[in-house]
Amino acid sequence: MNRSHAYLSPSSAHRWMNCTKSVQLCEDLPDQPSKHAQRGVYLHDVAHKLLTEQPVNPDLDIDEQEAVMSYVTYCSSLPGNTLYEEKIDFSKIVPDGFGNADCINVDGDTLTVVDLKTGRGVKVYAQDNEQLMLYAIGALDTLYIDQKCPIKRIKLVVHQNIIDHVDEWVLSVHQLDDFGFQANIKALEALDLEIASFAPSTDTCRFCKAQGICKAYQDFVFDDVVKQFVDVSAQPVVDADKLSNDDIAALLPKLDELDSWSKSVRSVAKEKLDIGEEIKGFKLVQGRASRRWIDEVDAIETIIDRGLLGQGEVYTKKAISPAQAQKILKKNYPLIEDLVEKSHGPSRVAPETSSIQETQTIIDQFKPVSAA
Repeated sequence: MNRSHAYLSPSSAHRWMNCTKSVQLCEDLPDQPSKHAQRGVYLHDVAHKLLTEQPVNPDLDIDEQEAVMSYVTYCSSLPGNTLYEEKIDFSKIVPDGFGNADCINVDGDTLTVVDLKTGRGVKVYAQDNEQLMLYAIGALDTLYIDQKCPIKRIKLVVHQNIIDHVDEWVLSVHQLDDFGFQANIKALEALDLEIASFAPSTDTCRFCKAQGICKAYQDFVFDDVVKQFVDVSAQPVVDADKLSNDDIAALLPKLDELDSWSKSVRSVAKEKLDIGEEIKGFKLVQGRASRRWIDEVDAIETIIDRGLLGQGEVYTKKAISPAQAQKILKKNYPLIEDLVEKSHGPSRVAPETSSIQETQTIIDQFKPVSAA
C-alpha cells in the first residue's frame, strides 16, 4: 500500500488552512514519524488487506484487533459501491492536491467518506473535518459522476474505535462547495510567500513539525501561559503570596501546551548539536550506559565452562503477565480473570470532561465519626 503525500496534504489541512505560513516553515524540515504514527500505518495496511481479501497474519494487541475488525465490519457492511485506499485528486481546489482515502462509498444519492484513526491521545471528530471534506470534494469531482442519481448529501465518518469513538456528520453538497471555496483561498494563500501568515493555536500547532523553531508559536505559548498568572497582590485574598485555587485552575489547561513546546525546543537543540551546529552554553553528553551480552548463548556457556556459575544460576524464570496472557488467550482471557487483581497507579489531575472515572480523595477515604 503506497501512501505518498501532497505538499498541501489533506491530513494536515487543519493546520495549513488556519496557519498558512506553517507550510513554508515546515518545507525543509525532515519527517520524523513517531512509533505511534508508524504503528498507525501498519494498522491501516492490515485493515486494507482484510477488506480486499489479501493474505495477512497481523500482530495486533487486543485493542488494535478489536479496532481494526470493527472498522472492517463497518466498511464491508456499507451498501452500494465501495472503494478502499483510493487515491483522490482535489487539485481543482488545492493546487496539486491529492490523498489516499481509507474508504469511499456511494449508495444512491449519498457519498460516504470513512477515515480510520488509530491514535489514542486525541479524539477526532467528523464535523468540519477538513481532511474528509477534501476527500469528498475529490471523490465528487473525479469518481462518481452519475446524472441518473446525483449526490445530494455527504456523510463523513471518523472510525476511532481504538478508544471506543465513532463519529458521523452529514452535510449537503452546497455546504461542501462553501468549504471548497474557503479551502481554495487558504491554499493559494499558503503558497504565496508574501501573504501567508502565522496563526498559532493549541489545536493548529499540536502536530506541526516546526513547533520547536517557530517564533510565532513561542510567542503564543508565552502569552497564553504567562498571562494566566493573576496578579494576586491586587486581590483581596488571605495569602497574596500564594496562587489561589482559581489561579491553579486557570493554569492547569496551559501546562500541557508548555510541556509540548519545551520538548519540541529540546528536540531541535539536539538535532542541531548532532550535526555540529553551536548552541551557546550547551553540549551533547552521553546517555546513561546500559549493558547486554554481545552473544548471549556464548556468554552463558563461557560462564558455566569457567565454573563461575552453575546451570541453575545463569537462568531466571518469570511468569507471563496478565497483559501477555490476554494477548495470547484473546477470547479465552475471561476464563482466568478471577486470577487477576488490578492495582491502579497514583492518581493524577485531569479535566472534569475526561471520560476516566473520578477517584476518591484522601478526605473521602475517612468515614465520618459520629459523636458519642
